[in-house]
Amino acid sequence: MTETKTTERAFESKSERTLARAVKSGTRIRSRVLAFVGALILLSLLASSLSLLQISKVNRTLDSINRVSLPLNKLFSQLQVDVEVFRREAAKGIGSVHWNDAHWMPQTIPTWITEVIDGELDRAQSLADRMPPPSAKSAADWRSTNWSIWVRDLTADFGKLKSEGDAIAGLLVSRDFTAASERYPAWNSLLEDWGKRLQWGVSQHDQSLRDRFTDSQNDVGQLRTGLEMILVVVVCLSLFMLWLGERALRPIDELTRLVRSITERGLKRGDKDTLPELQIHRDDEVSALAREFHRMATQLLEWEKVVDGQKRVLADQNQLLKDKVELQEKLKEIEHLAAVGRLSAQVAHEVRNPLHAIGLEAELALSLASERSLETATAVGNSPLKSALQAILASVDRLEKITENYLKLSRMGTGEKKAAELSELLQNTLATYATAIEKAGVGVDWKREGDRPIEVKVDATNFEQAIGNLLNNALQAGCRRIAFTLGHLESGRVYLRIEDDGSGIPEAARAKLFTPFSTTKAQGTGLGLSFVKKVAEECGGEVRFLETTKLGGAGFEIRLPGDGAEATPPIFKGPKTPEVTV
Repeated sequence: MTETKTTERAFESKSERTLARAVKSGTRIRSRVLAFVGALILLSLLASSLSLLQISKVNRTLDSINRVSLPLNKLFSQLQVDVEVFRREAAKGIGSVHWNDAHWMPQTIPTWITEVIDGELDRAQSLADRMPPPSAKSAADWRSTNWSIWVRDLTADFGKLKSEGDAIAGLLVSRDFTAASERYPAWNSLLEDWGKRLQWGVSQHDQSLRDRFTDSQNDVGQLRTGLEMILVVVVCLSLFMLWLGERALRPIDELTRLVRSITERGLKRGDKDTLPELQIHRDDEVSALAREFHRMATQLLEWEKVVDGQKRVLADQNQLLKDKVELQEKLKEIEHLAAVGRLSAQVAHEVRNPLHAIGLEAELALSLASERSLETATAVGNSPLKSALQAILASVDRLEKITENYLKLSRMGTGEKKAAELSELLQNTLATYATAIEKAGVGVDWKREGDRPIEVKVDATNFEQAIGNLLNNALQAGCRRIAFTLGHLESGRVYLRIEDDGSGIPEAARAKLFTPFSTTKAQGTGLGLSFVKKVAEECGGEVRFLETTKLGGAGFEIRLPGDGAEATPPIFKGPKTPEVTV
């Protein structure tokens, strides 16, 4: 034992010294990797920033072209056409070629053409104001290429043309040809100059638009070239990083082979020195890790095996404790129910015979009272004695039903279970309760889901009584419709579902639905649903309350193993309730 502890301490001391050397001398690979990763990240960020700036510039240029330049160019072209129309209308109304014609009537320039041109100039001014200012090489050049100022001047000159043309038209109408001849040449010269300026502006704007398209294409080309260069650099750095990573992480392959060997062959006590040796001679972090892993692999795996064994032991013990607690709770419940069952059976046995005698005596007294009332010509129907005797008989009948239910619970499990068709059991029950159903005016229907036979192995008498209890509860709830559904479940079990359109079961009473002696009815015994639950469990099945139903009222579902299917046995089976014979 002392030798083993000394060996372990020496092993731990050597491991600590090796790790210390790895920490001191193993920063070179990490530094190189971090440096290259940082350079790659910075290069990517720089390239991304430059690309975003270039893309933003191109985007702004194209946006300006689409929103302003192209509509303005189209507007200038339309303005040229309308100016020619203005020329023709002016020549027709105030042109000097018509002055010597005696039949010619001078006219002012039509307002529709002037309004069209004014509207186009206004739209051109609005678009020109939205254009970015040009780069000013010189004052004169800046003014000639500033389209906002150019359109403003063009609009002002057109206003002069309109006012001067209207003045000349007024002189011609008044036949003052002398004054008109003095002003007409200047007006005509202004019109020619205005038309040339418009033509020049259209040409300049068209050329400017082509230049901007060319600049945008050049910017896109430069961006593509820059991205290609950056891509080449990134690929080269990535390849270098792959080579460096492969060289630095090569010992990982040795570790992988070691782990695979441990996994395949396993470890036993005293098997530490037989592990394969790692051929690693570099002095870096990964190599140090591989060597230390080789030294510590055996101890770690042995401790893991110990821990796994302890986990399994703890899990088994925990499961045993849970099973023990469940069995104790089940045993207490079964002992309690068995005691209650024995007491109930004994009470029912002791009470039933006296009740039967009381009932016979009450019937005899009622018969004698009826005969005596006939002899004395007394109205028996209104006799207080007869009413009292009828009340006694009703109470005796109810007590006999209660004792009968107690005795049925005590006899559970004594009947023979035989294979039966579930639909036939349901039809027998409906035939038994046909009179009560008809008297209550309730519509009852049932359906089978699927064509397969639904066979179960049950005590037919008890099971029909269980169905009758559910049906009787629905009738007492005052419903107008009851529906039964039969079918198969995917688990191989079968089910019988009953639903009604009554008021349902209160939320507070649902927790104790199947508890014996628990009832919400004034005249109820609280044993009907307990009987149903016990019948289902005796057949290896279960009964459950349905939270929601299609008809909106209460609903229950009995699930049973199909004929031939193995019933699920209970965890613990308590003592049987002794059978009571009356």
